[in-house]
Amino acid sequence: MKEDKLKVLFPDYKEIFNYFYIDFETGKIYDKKFWDRGYQKEVGRPAPSKGNYRRISITKNGKSKDVLAHRLIYYAYYGELPTSVDHIKEIQNKDAIFNLRASNGKLNRLKEQKSKRRKKSKKSKSSNKYVGIKKRYSYWWPFYKNKFISDKGFITEELAVNCRNEFLLKEYGDYAKENITQIDNNILLEHKKLQQIEEQKMSYINKHLFLKVKEQIKNEM
Repeated sequence: MKEDKLKVLFPDYKEIFNYFYIDFETGKIYDKKFWDRGYQKEVGRPAPSKGNYRRISITKNGKSKDVLAHRLIYYAYYGELPTSVDHIKEIQNKDAIFNLRASNGKLNRLKEQKSKRRKKSKKSKSSNKYVGIKKRYSYWWPFYKNKFISDKGFITEELAVNCRNEFLLKEYGDYAKENITQIDNNILLEHKKLQQIEEQKMSYINKHLFLKVKEQIKNEM
């Protein structure tokens, strides 16, 4: 596994404070050389390839490396560096320490996909009021990562969304709670009754259709 840039630059997290002054409440990072002289020179610039997260350029022992600001802040505060650092919410001072948490790549991908869906839904003129479901053959089907996640369709959007919620909770646990659309339980109970009636009706139709085809084959023999 490739060693993390921050760990290479600062094997001991306390070395960070030789280069920067960090305001953990706002997430702002200042150049320590200027800070010691009474000037507040904030460092960091957007990184378009990293979800517009800020990155910091650090020169040490004649070598310059770019690191993500929120990872630097987390490492400086906790003294440890997880595989991934996640932003809990998209807020003004999003790099503030209270808005950062240890995470994993899987959760970050989930959040990125949610952000993309949100942007896409703003442009879309579809009448579908929920994301993550599509209508096919008169039924609603839940999907994730462009793949259907249920072997059956649902007669209402709410049932399809609920199926998708259950999938996400099973896949991502508590992290998925802020990425799902809550459906009222009373609505779900009512819709489940309708779904049961629909499935019974289709079972009856399919059974009699099968018998009819079987009878036709028998007569042709």
